[in-house]
Amino acid sequence: MFLPLLAIALNSCSGDDSSDPIYQPPATQYPMTAKINGELFQMANPFGSDFATSTISSDYPNEEFIQMQGRPNLSFMTEINIWIDRDDLHPGTYQVGPDTDGFATHIDLIDNTGTTSDLTKSGHITITEVNTTLKTVKGTFEFETMDYGHPETTIHHVTDGTFNYRYDVVD
Repeated sequence: MFLPLLAIALNSCSGDDSSDPIYQPPATQYPMTAKINGELFQMANPFGSDFATSTISSDYPNEEFIQMQGRPNLSFMTEINIWIDRDDLHPGTYQVGPDTDGFATHIDLIDNTGTTSDLTKSGHITITEVNTTLKTVKGTFEFETMDYGHPETTIHHVTDGTFNYRYDVVD
């Protein structure tokens, strides 16, 4: 009699109680995905998780922005950085371009494999879901980059971008 009750009690404690307001979902293996010039990249932050990272840029202070970084295979060769202005932390579409760099919701591609210096040319970030209790933000993006010295030249087409990150995570 005791063993069946113990088995029922243990099975009912799954630890995955999403109705709990402080429940944190398991880390997403690839919280960012995108096609760069048609090639699919599956990315996580530099630590291999789905946490938004602290920014080191004085243009994007942590008090005003959430930074989401995506690197494939923890490589330093290619990286996508998204900064969401905390005033924009709700569903909506935000246009990006060279004029949004440093003071608004913005996105950049860093390509250390080439000899050009990328600058965001145009595109958009769409926030599809924000959960302020769980501190999660999801959305999509697409954009183009240009060579800093030759703005008429498109270097990268970034399409089918997705993100799903946790922000303000305290270790």
